Amino acid sequence: MENLQFPKNEGQKPILETTNPHSDRHADFNNKRLFDRLEAKHKPKPYWKQYRILYLAVLGASFLFHVLSACTAAALIYFFLFGLTGSLAMSGTLTLAALAALELTKRETSSKFFHTNLQFGKMSGGLLAAVLGLSVISTAASYFGAEKTVHQFAKGPALVNADSTTQPLRAQIADIDKQISDAKKMKWKGKITVQGQNTLAALTSAKADLMSEQTRQQKRIDGNNDTALEEHKTTTTTNGQQFAAFTLLSEILLILCLFYIQYYDFRSFAEYAHAHAETTPEPPGPQAKATTQAAQQNPAPAFTSNGNGLPKNERHPIGFAYANRDAPAQTQNVDTQTVNDHLRNCEHCGTAYIYGHRRQKFCTDQCRIDAWQDRTGKKLKRTKANAGGKSNTI
Repeated sequence: MENLQFPKNEGQKPILETTNPHSDRHADFNNKRLFDRLEAKHKPKPYWKQYRILYLAVLGASFLFHVLSACTAAALIYFFLFGLTGSLAMSGTLTLAALAALELTKRETSSKFFHTNLQFGKMSGGLLAAVLGLSVISTAASYFGAEKTVHQFAKGPALVNADSTTQPLRAQIADIDKQISDAKKMKWKGKITVQGQNTLAALTSAKADLMSEQTRQQKRIDGNNDTALEEHKTTTTTNGQQFAAFTLLSEILLILCLFYIQYYDFRSFAEYAHAHAETTPEPPGPQAKATTQAAQQNPAPAFTSNGNGLPKNERHPIGFAYANRDAPAQTQNVDTQTVNDHLRNCEHCGTAYIYGHRRQKFCTDQCRIDAWQDRTGKKLKRTKANAGGKSNTI
């Protein structure tokens, strides 16, 4: 890789680069396949499309967790019913019916609870109690059923058979017993001879040694078998607890999966409804209808739009001048939509006019004065300064 040389500014602050010094290195970025992949990856997408794969994965995981929960709970329910009825067919049928009802009810109530909470922001106490109750029942059945399954189907330890191990010793002892029996027959004048006595002593000593070895092997085998049984019991208990903990975690993950499934549907529909609302205009209300009718009866001139509904190169007029301009000046290059946005009905005479500011309520000064006189019951006194028809006292 070539070395890049950058200018050094000793004793000076670093200069901020305003251009990319490596722009020439991207001139060969013509890998269309790579570009298409990057474009598809970083292009904004709607929620339902962006997280479609995640939704399918969560949906599949939810059914796997359901199956695991049902199987572990089935072990507990089945062995309990079999102990009561003693019938395989009846116990299996009742177990399947109970598990189907439990799992379907749990899924439906959880989905309904999350749907109501997401769409309406409400938390139904009845649904919450049902979800918690069914979850507790299912979790307890799965937890203890997992332990029961492990203990029931765990393979026992390989124990050593003491009889087969000590069989050679027992055969030797039986042979010595036969020899002892023959030695006792070696008599002279009703008494065992000296040779017979010596043989009996040797055979008795050998038999004692063999019996001692047999006892030692028996104790060793029994001890090994006891250790194997204890280790098997400990291992089985540990495996049962671990499997039960896994089923407990699966129950929690199942609830999270059910929540995300509802959230995915709600979020996808919310985006669709929002986009549909932006493209579909709302029906006009009573006030908008009245304004439209007044505008149709008293059509107002419009102007060429330059962003604020006014002729190009013209400032926004202030006050009543916006409504009282001469007609010839108002009839050039009309833009009806823009002017209709600035229409308002006079609060005194009801005539539609183009307002100049948001606080304007009357179409002319005369309507403003007449409205004040009608409201107060007084007569406006005009001075010489405003005898021309305008007044600054109101």
